[in-house]
Amino acid sequence: MVKTVRSSSFAGGKHITDIDSITLANNTTLNHDIVVPAGKRWQILTIKGVNCDDVARAISMTSYNEAAATSSINLIAYNAAVGATGELMWPNDTYFPYDLILSAGQMIRVTFVAGGASAGGTDADGVVVSILEVDV
Repeated sequence: MVKTVRSSSFAGGKHITDIDSITLANNTTLNHDIVVPAGKRWQILTIKGVNCDDVARAISMTSYNEAAATSSINLIAYNAAVGATGELMWPNDTYFPYDLILSAGQMIRVTFVAGGASAGGTDADGVVVSILEVDV
C-alpha cells in the first residue's frame, strides 16, 4: 500500500492567518470566499471550516481562478459530512494532499451546504486559513 506524503517548498514569505466569523442560517447554504489580494501569491498551509449549526452539514472547499467563481482550479474537499459543531480540516488523509498555491485574484470558497431545519449559529473563527504570502 502506497501512502501519499505531503511535502512542500516555498521561497520564504510572511505567515498570515485569515480568521473569519461565519453565521449559518436555518436550512440555508453559505458560500464564504477568501480572495488573494493584488500583488500577492499565497501558499495555503491549512484550511478549517467549522459547522456551528445544530444539524450535520456537508462542507466543500474549492479554489477558483477568479472571484466570480466560474472556473474552478481544485476541488480541495467535496461535501465532507460534518456533524453538528464539528469541523473539517485540510490537509487530511482524504482530500487533495498536494500544495495549493494561488495568485492574485484567485480565491478559496468554503461552502456550508444547508442541513435542514436548524437553529443556525455563529462562530467567530468559523473559517481559518493559514497562509504563506509573498509579494509578486
